[in-house]
Order: sequence, then structure tokens, then C-alpha cells
Amino acid sequence: MAWDSNNKTCPCIKTPYAISIFTAATYGDCSSLSKKLSLYPLNSLPQTDDSGYSPLHFAAQFDRADCLGLLLDRFSGSRPGGVVVADFNESGCTPLHRAAFSGALSCVKMLVEAGADVLMNDQSFPGEGNAFHKSVKGGRWLVLGWLFEHVMATGGTEALGEVFSSEDEKGRSLVQFTAEQCSQSSEEQSGSDRFEGIAGGKGDASKCKAVVDKYLEVCLGEARFEDIVAKKALAKKALPKKALAKKEKKEEDELCEENCDCLGTGTGRGGSTRTWERRFGAIFGFDTD
Repeated sequence: MAWDSNNKTCPCIKTPYAISIFTAATYGDCSSLSKKLSLYPLNSLPQTDDSGYSPLHFAAQFDRADCLGLLLDRFSGSRPGGVVVADFNESGCTPLHRAAFSGALSCVKMLVEAGADVLMNDQSFPGEGNAFHKSVKGGRWLVLGWLFEHVMATGGTEALGEVFSSEDEKGRSLVQFTAEQCSQSSEEQSGSDRFEGIAGGKGDASKCKAVVDKYLEVCLGEARFEDIVAKKALAKKALPKKALAKKEKKEEDELCEENCDCLGTGTGRGGSTRTWERRFGAIFGFDTD
């Protein structure tokens, strides 16, 4: 049936012409987004919806890199050092957490390069940890691999050790978290399927485990753990209690003050020390003496 211009009850008549800043960011409408952003006073904070999500969350989750670029340019001056990229929403989620879970690699890169903290834990889903945990949760091995490469390039094996010693809200290391994701059924792992188009395919926990194993081998090799245990056994080792970790840190500080006892601080060793080796061993439950 042809459209009747005299029919004033047609539903499309009621559709507002202007879309919200959140819709523009979600669907990548840079033109509408740019117009909306021009209305914001300088140094203002981005608007949030009823759940506390800003347009940065939506642009990041749906990999709208052009829109995210506009938002970062517009709001980078609203916090010292552009910390707006690390802003939690009301429930404790950052744009990087959303992008890592959905597999929005280009936006993950933009956020990290803009200063987002890769080790900041997501508070909105207790137990889902930082950007590394979130990428494993979504089965996003490409994001996970890039995060590891970035950490290696900017901080070397010392920074890599911080990644493997970090915990989620339930006290699980990345190795433990990855092992648990691999043990889940395909139905349990299907929570991120709605983002297939963004990530370029289904999530795959087993591929994430391969990435984790690869960089764990690099980290353990740097600490001279090659002959301690097979990689698969590492996934089953529980982290010690926090009290033990603090005790090991105290012992490390005392030993460093008395005698640095370096194993080698030359090029390629990453400043590895015997005390660092002992502490890393404690993290994974090994006796390295």
C-alpha cells in the first residue's frame, strides 16, 4: 500500500528526527555525534545514561573507532592526563572493559594508547577482573594477544609479571581464570556471541589459553623456571593467600636492602634477581630455592 501523506497516524511520523548522543555513538553516526558534542561546554564531562554509561562505553563496545576518536578528542581535557578513558560508570565498568569483552580491537588500542589502565578491575561483574580477564571471558584472543604485546613493548617482562600476578575480585590469577573458562560448556561460553560481528568471529577460550601459555612461558623463562613444571599444571595451581604475598614482599625488600644478589641485570635479562624469582615462585606455589 502506498504511503498516504494525509495519514497522520503513521508510526514513522512520531519518530524523532534527532537521535541521542548514545545512539550516535552506538551506531557510528559521526555526523550526529559531532553536532551533539558541539553543544558541550569546554572541559565538561561526558553525559551518562540512567545506568551511568557514557557515550565512550557504547562507542568502545561496538568498535566505533571514528566516534570514539571524536569523544576522546572532545573530553580528553576534562580530566588531568585524559583520565576520562578510565572513568567507571556507576556500577564500576570502564570503556576498556566493554571493548575487551566484545573484541573491539581498534577501540582497545585507542583507549590503551590514550591512557586506560589495563590492570584496573571491572566492578560491575564481580570476578571478571581487568582487561586481560575480560578478553578471556569474551574469548577474544586477538585482543588478548595485543594487550600482551603492548605490555611487553612498554614494560618488558617485569610488567608481564604484574599481569600474571594480578587477581580478579575473587582472587583468581589470569592463568586460573583462563583455565576455568576453558572448562565451561559451549553454552556457558556463548555469552559473547552477540558480538561476533564486532570481533570477527565467535569467542574461543582455547585460543585465549594458547595466548596465555605463550606469554606465561616468556615470563617464566625470564625468571628461569623452565624445568619446574609443565604449563598445564600451572593452570591448576592456586595463588597463595594475600598474607603470604605480603610476607614474600617484605622478605624481598629486606633481602634487596642487604644484598641485591642479582642473577644478571644486563641486556635481555630484564633486571631479573634471585629475590624476584623467589616471589614469582611464591605466586604460583613453587619452591625455587
